[in-house]
Amino acid sequence: MDGPRTPRGRPGRSRARPSRLELRSSSLLVRLHDRSRRMPANGGRWPDPQPRLRADYAFSDQSAGGGARNMRCRRCGFENPHGMRFCGGCGAPLREGVTPAGSADAEGAAQRRHMTVLFCDLVASTPLAERLDPEDFREVLAAYQRACALAIERLDGYPARYIGDAVVAYFGYPRAHEDDAQRAVHAALGILEELGELNASLKQRQVSLDVRIGVHSGVVVAGEMGTGAMPPQHEIVGEMPHIAARIESIAPHGSVVISGQTHDFIEGYFETEPLGEKSLKGVSRPIAVHRVLRPTGAVGRLEVATGRPLTPVVGRDDELARLARAWERARQGEGGVLDRLQAGEVRLEGLDDAARGVGLEADEGARLLADLLSIDQGGQPATHLSPRDARIATLRILQSLLVANRAHHPLMLVVEDLQWADPTTMELLDRIVANVDGVAALCVMTFRKELDPPWKDHGPVLEIELGPLSSQEVQTMVAAASETAHNPDVVAWVDSASDGVPLFVEEMLKMLKLGGGARTPLASTGAPGVPPTLEGLLTERLDRLPDLGDVIDVASVVGREFERELLEVLDPLHGAELEPALALLVHQGILRPVAGARSRFEFTHALLQEAAYERLLRRRRRALHGRVADTLTQRFPTVADRAPEIVAHHFSCAEEPAKATEYWRAAGTRALERAAFREAAEHFRRGLEELDDSPSGPHQARECADLLTYRAAALQAAYGYASAGVDEAYAAARSTYERAGNDDRLVVVIRGQWMFHLLRGQYGTALESADDMVTLGQRGEHPFALAEGHLYRGLVHMYLGEFELARRHLEEAFTHYRRPERPDQIYDAQGDTGVGALAYNAVVLWNVGYPEESLRRSDLSLELAEQVGGQVTRAQAWGMRTILHLNRAEPAELSRWVELSRAHSVEHNIGYWRILSALFSGWLRGRAGELRAGSKEIEESLDAYTRSGCTLGLPHFCVLLADLRLAAGDPRGALEVLEVGRRHIEDTGERFSESELFRFMGRALLEGPEPDGDAATTAYQKAVEASRSQGAKLLWLRAATELTVYQRKIGARSTELAELSSLCEWFGDSDVLDVTRARALLAAQEPVR
Repeated sequence: MDGPRTPRGRPGRSRARPSRLELRSSSLLVRLHDRSRRMPANGGRWPDPQPRLRADYAFSDQSAGGGARNMRCRRCGFENPHGMRFCGGCGAPLREGVTPAGSADAEGAAQRRHMTVLFCDLVASTPLAERLDPEDFREVLAAYQRACALAIERLDGYPARYIGDAVVAYFGYPRAHEDDAQRAVHAALGILEELGELNASLKQRQVSLDVRIGVHSGVVVAGEMGTGAMPPQHEIVGEMPHIAARIESIAPHGSVVISGQTHDFIEGYFETEPLGEKSLKGVSRPIAVHRVLRPTGAVGRLEVATGRPLTPVVGRDDELARLARAWERARQGEGGVLDRLQAGEVRLEGLDDAARGVGLEADEGARLLADLLSIDQGGQPATHLSPRDARIATLRILQSLLVANRAHHPLMLVVEDLQWADPTTMELLDRIVANVDGVAALCVMTFRKELDPPWKDHGPVLEIELGPLSSQEVQTMVAAASETAHNPDVVAWVDSASDGVPLFVEEMLKMLKLGGGARTPLASTGAPGVPPTLEGLLTERLDRLPDLGDVIDVASVVGREFERELLEVLDPLHGAELEPALALLVHQGILRPVAGARSRFEFTHALLQEAAYERLLRRRRRALHGRVADTLTQRFPTVADRAPEIVAHHFSCAEEPAKATEYWRAAGTRALERAAFREAAEHFRRGLEELDDSPSGPHQARECADLLTYRAAALQAAYGYASAGVDEAYAAARSTYERAGNDDRLVVVIRGQWMFHLLRGQYGTALESADDMVTLGQRGEHPFALAEGHLYRGLVHMYLGEFELARRHLEEAFTHYRRPERPDQIYDAQGDTGVGALAYNAVVLWNVGYPEESLRRSDLSLELAEQVGGQVTRAQAWGMRTILHLNRAEPAELSRWVELSRAHSVEHNIGYWRILSALFSGWLRGRAGELRAGSKEIEESLDAYTRSGCTLGLPHFCVLLADLRLAAGDPRGALEVLEVGRRHIEDTGERFSESELFRFMGRALLEGPEPDGDAATTAYQKAVEASRSQGAKLLWLRAATELTVYQRKIGARSTELAELSSLCEWFGDSDVLDVTRARALLAAQEPVR
């Protein structure tokens, strides 16, 4: 949403990773292995492979001789015979631009690979060599090597080395398969079978061969190596082949032993015997090993299934029926969300209305969308709005275009691959989901089940899990997706290997169409980030285009999508024309043009880009990321300014931390300006990581403190003022600022610390922060800090129930209030002091008995909030207005302000007020008759509130929930939740709602089958005493009235009549509901209900 997606992070960095697709076994290799053992039709032995092996097979690259190799032109990639002076493809001089084919340079040719190594060693070869004539031993050894090669090459493995009587084979390099681990184990078993047959032919020589075989899977660096006269050969580097050799050394004679890593990939395909963990020579950690007994023939089940809309939908009748029912409900106005419409054009017929809905003209709305889509507007500014307001306007326009415009209803909105979404896209969807209930619209979202969407518990959400297809459904899919019929063996292979996953069916059919139809099996090792059973298939597709490897490498580093112009400037073909290369990559299904953007290309699948990226060596990745970052800053400065997080990402991956820090800070600041608080917090976190890796400098401590402060403020705005990690960040920043004597930044830190401790219910610590701020303000250099200090004191005293003291400090705060001349993004994220002083004082004035003045102060806070601006400031003013109407028992006004506050906090993703407005909305919903739904909404809001670390005002929220439980006839449940509030009062000293809590406790004790009048009377008396001691006249009046009503009802003496009369006299002719009820009670002979 906010520009190009950030591509993969570098190893070792904490980042959101794509979900992994867990895949299990397939019977494919079993079938292949069985076919390899099938006797020929004539009932005899397989033809002797020896002549063919002699003619066609070299046992090792070392035996290939020193013949000259073809030379590859750097300019066009054409392979030229050795000795050519000019390229036969483009005519470039070869002396200036050529490298040996297949080797290029070490950076470009070598790759990271996840593969499997088979290590086979002949047992007791030394005594055999001693017993036989060297010529005879050579023949026996050659026959043994041929038998091993036959078993290995039958599974498309690569016999890499013959070291005396040992054989080393690679599976996954130089040619990748989807099931290389299975192939290696089948090949190992095949070697044992071949040796059985070979021993029968060697019986006349009184020779019997026995072997041990070890198999291990893991990551290596693979490439061609060779120096001097030694010709380059395929080699792998890493601990993995050494472990395979050590595993072989502990294997019993005539057996195959595999590591735990290999076992993970073949489990279910083979019967194995666990041998426990073994200490291997030269390996620092114990390795779990298993002995392979035999193939099982079992067919595994996929844990996750996903598909793409490139082939007809089959086997989804039940799911489609549920989708159709949901669509029908949506058409009738019961909006909902489902767990695809095809991606494509965006229709903008409602743009005029959408723009007007946010106060813009249609052309300005169009410019905003053009800016979002990176469409050149000839230098004309997209909008006169600030970045923050432009972002919100864009989101609201998109929301209107997609869902809110009723002219488009009924509407189905489809979002695919939600697990890849960026935070702003999730925010847009969050807004849509929050408002879809009751709208004739259906949102269909597809994602991997590891994703935990924030709205999964939203009322109208229906989750549909897509299971694997049956064999018949796969065959139907193959037939429907193919122009020509496939032979039964191919269809059986697709059925077995795909295990019912539509995505796999599609990918294999694509491979067949492009010429890979002769090959079989599926299930592999895998690189991080790529599902193991798909990584081999993807790597195999990439391996088909070795001459375009540099293009694929550079594109994978840029990201899933990229501009053709950027790729051209990066020059992956070293001067050769890029267009034919892109055309070939499109033809081969590696890339595709982005719909509606002819200059942009994307990898056909995100995992394909991931596989291409993962195979790059770290040093090459760093170099390429550095080139991309430098190119963006030097050649595309507009992109760098608009999306600094993209540049920051590339500098991070290039391991240039100083530059990365600069751009991460710019990205975070830009996100704060747009009120994208979650994104801001993440950008500042990445900046801190890079700063840790930067060389020490004179300003590093200050830079670190700034980043900590900005991140803490963003976390508070996004997730709640008491969010985890906030206190530690502010404490570290404060220490730095105090040492430097930087009072300007200290103000921001103390403000954040005070908010944190207040919301956590840590009133003593919060009061200390307030005192620190007052002290800072009294120094004279920061007069606005004095106002803030009094505000902080006022709020602490308010929640402690010290209302008169709170009122004095809040009025003092407004008296000293001066808005900073240049408020920074943090000030806007934390809220305006003057607005807060007025808004909270309004509630205090209500409690102490000045209802009219309370309303006037609230009106002033709303006016000032509009003048000052700032989304958090508005949320604060509107939220406190909501609470004031709740206290005044004005349901119509309460409902209006709840909706305004909720919509605003959802729109701007302001965590604290979003939760509180949802809580008040739940209470209104319950009071309107939906008791169960309203109670559930309050409970969910309270859970979210406490999970965010907040406890401030908990007794008040317990009272609201208890009220609904009483209305639902559940006095026991009401007492339980009121007890939670009472314990909070005892634990923290918060007494803001003490009187109300005891008043409702009195009510609850009188309900149910066994009312407790004495306990109820005691509770009412506590309510009266609490409000009296606090000087909260309206709460006192309310509690005394209810106690008097109960006493009259049971015929007891009314103990509070004198106080009621005095209070009513004090309020004069006020028409507040509580005063009116008290007057009626005093005048009545009967209890007033």
